[in-house]
Amino acid sequence: MIWARMAAVLEWYGVFILLFFFAINTYYLVLTVAGFWRTLRVFKEVRRPDQRRLLRSPLTPPISVLAPAFNEEANVVDNVRSLLMLDYPLFEVILVNDGSTDRTGEIMDRLAARHPKTRVIHNERNLRFGNAYQRGLRQARFDYVMLLCGDGGLPASSLPPIFEKIGAADIVVPWIVNLKEIKTRSRYLLSRAYTGLLNLLFGLRLHYYNGLPVHRRDLLQAISITSGGFGFQAEILVKLIKSGCTYVEVGVNGAEETNVSAALRFRNWLSVGRTIAHLVKEIVRFKPVPPEVIARKSASPHPQVPPSPKVKPSELIDC
Repeated sequence: MIWARMAAVLEWYGVFILLFFFAINTYYLVLTVAGFWRTLRVFKEVRRPDQRRLLRSPLTPPISVLAPAFNEEANVVDNVRSLLMLDYPLFEVILVNDGSTDRTGEIMDRLAARHPKTRVIHNERNLRFGNAYQRGLRQARFDYVMLLCGDGGLPASSLPPIFEKIGAADIVVPWIVNLKEIKTRSRYLLSRAYTGLLNLLFGLRLHYYNGLPVHRRDLLQAISITSGGFGFQAEILVKLIKSGCTYVEVGVNGAEETNVSAALRFRNWLSVGRTIAHLVKEIVRFKPVPPEVIARKSASPHPQVPPSPKVKPSELIDC
């Protein structure tokens, strides 16, 4: 009788121990899963830092934004206004009036007179996109340079993801994720054919060559840019990447502000064709950027640009 009771007690004790260890193990399993999930979230937050806090940091590299425009009086005010309202610690806007025959130059002068971060360069005649870019580049003060079209093809709302990557590589290469939606079918097919041909010829895998990259100014000054038309952007990218420069691509949304794009003008596509032919011939004898130039980081203090007051949209509309 006693042995039977002891056996029953031991049986219940064994069940209790089994349930106890099951509960403990379940508890630690839940803690492990919860900890893993929390760690994963923290890891994602670390890899994707707060964009606003990053762009407001005094350590964020300053940038010169070059904005050539030809007969863009209808768009220049809105484009400059959106640039000046960027939440970025230090930048300058260099407007290049590329021989406009409308009021583009006059409007640019008024904007520059009102806002210290803005300067204007006037070309007496139309020098074309690439040459206007190079003229603005010679006036840039900061170590990083970005081109923006005067027609608003890349809206200011798409700039923060690009600026966030400055310093992550030698070149930040934006590509337009909604290209098919913002371009006509013919222009989209031409763009894809152009990109595919360049990738095939030069062994690259870029999404887009005309996405207005951010470059280090010293690297641009270390190469010769021979194309004066739209093909100059491909020339720069191929030469720098072939020299060993690193790059990072960023997908952003584009927006066409004008119905007629200069990209389809015959002389510009002729310039692109000439640039491709020139690059094919030159790449064999191309003198790459010296490795010490690529590895060098500017240690000079940033030039000071007078701070401008917070811009209100109404302040620019009357130009």
